[in-house]
Amino acid sequence: MNSFVIVLTLAFVGQMVHCWDQGLRDYILNIHNDMRKRPKACEMHKMEYDMDLERQAKSWAQRCVFKHEMKKGRGENLAFNTNKLDDKKLLDIATDDWYNEIKDFRYGQNSCFMSCHYTQLVWSTTNKVGCYAHQCPNLVGGARDAFYLVCFYTPMGNWMGEQPYKTTCPAPCLKGQKNEGGLCVGEAVKECKDTNASCGNWAASGECQKNPKYMKSKCQKSCNSCP
Repeated sequence: MNSFVIVLTLAFVGQMVHCWDQGLRDYILNIHNDMRKRPKACEMHKMEYDMDLERQAKSWAQRCVFKHEMKKGRGENLAFNTNKLDDKKLLDIATDDWYNEIKDFRYGQNSCFMSCHYTQLVWSTTNKVGCYAHQCPNLVGGARDAFYLVCFYTPMGNWMGEQPYKTTCPAPCLKGQKNEGGLCVGEAVKECKDTNASCGNWAASGECQKNPKYMKSKCQKSCNSCP
């Protein structure tokens, strides 16, 4: 039975964030959605900014500890930088470093391996992001006087055995969604189906009872758990 991995982003990304405001929220959201348009993918959800995820990211960033909280069900990307640059430039550097892990990505591999930051950015079913940046006098596990960026995501990506996005689909977006410049917007009409080719085998071996939460999310048809 496959399990999941938490997104790990360690990037050397600094200057004081004078105010994490709506302008920076819009800026980093636009970066995410622009990057999500780059793969030749279908059924790629457009991300929305989530204030609850931002509150969680703020709480974690203000601890000034460069490690992952590892909260179940949530993806996490982290970065820090000690350069004295404009806030937006620092966000550019961090997200570019995450995306540039595409060089280590091979479509079809069973885990994100060395490209987990990239794959979380472009994980097609992830549709919410919330971020916060904090200036840390001493970032434990990082550096002194560091700009510390934390981004949290839901639904989380980087599930073992799954690809971050599809390259072929019956249509660019799911039924009920509309295509906005290559990204899918709106609620999809939920279909009762399996999303992993191994669902039948897992169900036959009793995984519907052993691991009901995962199986209900990925193998509704095989587990007869359709709403």
